[in-house]
Amino acid sequence: MDVVWCRFPYHNAPNVPGVTPHPGLVFATARLADGGLVVQVAFGTSNLKSESRPLDLRITNFRAMQYAGLYKATRFDLDKIKWLPWGSEWFASPDLRQYPTPKIGFLLSDSIEVLRRKLRKREELGLGLPARGPG
Repeated sequence: MDVVWCRFPYHNAPNVPGVTPHPGLVFATARLADGGLVVQVAFGTSNLKSESRPLDLRITNFRAMQYAGLYKATRFDLDKIKWLPWGSEWFASPDLRQYPTPKIGFLLSDSIEVLRRKLRKREELGLGLPARGPG
């Protein structure tokens, strides 16, 4: 699973790219009928909220952070997953010298296994999971 720079939309403007790029965890990609590409991503933040968000994915191990391209411990909010159009207004590096593309890294297999457990637990509790198709 890839980690990208994403201008995730704010809650009050869901169809407008956010101002600040955040890490985004890519769940899926799809091609629309009109040929456009969309990417399903989870919002990432360095605000860990450990006590109140136990079912989100946290990347805090130094090695895992390095491979994911994260310079701070990061929480991927599994309640904030959206399909976004692929394009530079949504996916762009904040520093082309350091990150020449929007992709900044990937999850290691142990982080993917933790994510799978979190998603299974969320499903058991009747909480949201990533949508299967774009839209």
